Order: sequence, then C-alpha cells, then structure tokens
Amino acid sequence: MRVLSFEGVTVRYEAEGPAILEGIDLEVAPGERVALLGLNGSGKTTLLKATVGLLSHSGCIHVCGERLERPALAGIRTKVGFLFNLPEDQLLFPEVLDDVAFGLRRKGVPLAEARSRARSALASLGAEALAECEIHHLSHGQKQRVALAGALATEPELLLLDEPSAALDPPGRVRLARLLEGLNATMVIATHDLEFARACCTRALLIQGGRLFTCPRIDPDAFLSGEP
Repeated sequence: MRVLSFEGVTVRYEAEGPAILEGIDLEVAPGERVALLGLNGSGKTTLLKATVGLLSHSGCIHVCGERLERPALAGIRTKVGFLFNLPEDQLLFPEVLDDVAFGLRRKGVPLAEARSRARSALASLGAEALAECEIHHLSHGQKQRVALAGALATEPELLLLDEPSAALDPPGRVRLARLLEGLNATMVIATHDLEFARACCTRALLIQGGRLFTCPRIDPDAFLSGEP
C-alpha cells in the first residue's frame, strides 16, 4: 500500500489564480523518508498542506489508504503528524506537557498515559526539562521542539515536517536526524538543510516551477543550480 499518492494534483490559492502546484504525481511507499527540496516559494509547504486537506486541490490524493475527501478528512488527520514551519501556528495550550499530550487525548488515550507518552516524546528530542514550562516563556527553537514532540507523540503513520531542523542548534539537528532515521513512520520532510536531508532521508524530490522532479542526489550543486 502506498502511504501517500498524488495523481495529477493541481493546487491554486484562488480559483482563477495561477497554479502553485500543477499536475503533481507522487508515490511514497511505507517506511520511506522523502526530502522535499526547492527554493523559497516553490510550493513545498503548499504540498504538505494539501496532503492534509488544508488547501483545496484538483486531481486525486490518497493518504494512508484513503482518498482525501471531506468525509474522510478527520480520520486521515488522526494518522498524520504535521509540523508547521512556524511552531506558534500549532501550539495551543499554556503548558508544554498539555500541548504535547493534546493529540493523544483527542484519540482517546487516558490522561496519565497521554502525559507519560508526551514526556517520552519530549525526552527523545532532549527537551524533557521543558515539560512543566509555560510555552510563552520558550525560545523559538524550544517551541519548535515542543511542536515536533506533539507530532511524534501520537506515533503517526505519516509524518509531514516543514523545516524541522530550522531552529535547532547543530547537536539538536544531529539528534533529530538520528531520531527520525530510527522511527517506524513514513515521512515527507520539506527542508533547505541538505546535510540534514542526507543524514535522515532515503530519497529526494525537487519542486521547481510548480512541478515535481526526482532529484538523483541530495547535492548542494544540483540544488543551487535549480536543475532537476
């Protein structure tokens, strides 16, 4: 079973506006960790948002075996962990532990178990000391780790990560790459961090001009040239 597939998918922000993504075909198999590369504004975030129904599309998207349509949307989202580029967009609660446990509580996990698993997710990112902190006291990098812990805590079938290493220091990037490499989850990771992508991804795709190309290698020269 393909964990994620796009068939002829086009995404526009406005009905009569230009296509941000056009005619996208994509297949991601179970266990793959796919780096999604491209310049700023190329459509990486757009592709991730379309995958969970945050943007309308034409064409066909299947996620975890289900076609992405309104009746199936809530169920699909329980199988997907999403890390936004800006962690403030997904942090909802005043205290860190409550925020990380939120996705588990929505799935019906008892409070004590949810909080225990949330602590484990924080610990896996070296952020266990933040559990009792108030989110508004955290730095941007700390908020990023809390948001990522929330995405990991539910053990999703598919992880969509938008620039997960952007606010991390070098040891944090190494720790995260090793963590992702060891997870039993399929991932699509939008990133500019080529070293990070090489460390944890099994293959790469390049978005250019609204279209998707196979990137034969995760290489700075190929990426900077903009040539698929």
